Amino acid sequence: MTHEGLTPDSPQPWRVYALVAFAALLVRAIYLWQIYPAPFFDLRMGDGAVYHAWATRIANGAWFSDHVFYQAPLYPYVLALVYVVFDDSVLTVRLVQALMGTGACVLIAAATHAFFGPRAALVAGLMLALFAPAIFLEGLI
Repeated sequence: MTHEGLTPDSPQPWRVYALVAFAALLVRAIYLWQIYPAPFFDLRMGDGAVYHAWATRIANGAWFSDHVFYQAPLYPYVLALVYVVFDDSVLTVRLVQALMGTGACVLIAAATHAFFGPRAALVAGLMLALFAPAIFLEGLI
């Protein structure tokens, strides 16, 4: 079994990761730019409204609740951190989530590189970078 390790003519890992990050961030930025003028852009509906209210309480110091978690419990804490560090605007949250999605693409590329080499890392990273459902879901609150 041979490993597709780095050879003198293969790209350095950081180049693969940079290309994946650039592609992922570019696609996510284009998506946000396209939906920004939509009338629903600033709306927080359904789960988004509940997460916003929960994160606002956490950001205001109510770290714990007497209610049972019926949704993903870590997300409101991440939102609260965004609210405290930056602000609570929908645009800020979506930008932070786009950056986190970009990071996920690079992490997939890095993990793939460790097992299968640079070419597979590039393919895997770009597949997630261009995966439309991931881009859409990262844009939701």
